[in-house]
Amino acid sequence: MHKKLSLATILGILVSILSTPVYAHGTCELPPDIDDDERYLIKFAGQKETRYKILDIDDCWILTFRTDGNHRWHPISNIEYIGSEEIDD
Repeated sequence: MHKKLSLATILGILVSILSTPVYAHGTCELPPDIDDDERYLIKFAGQKETRYKILDIDDCWILTFRTDGNHRWHPISNIEYIGSEEIDD
């Protein structure tokens, strides 16, 4: 038997595809030119693009430092954008 897909199901599938983070794609990999101990522009899901220094990269997580002094671990899968160019201090 063939089942028909409802419009809501189709829209749900499209939304999930379009909302997939740029670099995560269900994996824990960062772009090859991203290194720890460097500064980048990073946009996490639900946040604005901000300057962070990456202190450590561990499995599926990155430890970031902002200029306000906060250290925080973020899941790599939550990254929507990370600048490919380093930001000059």
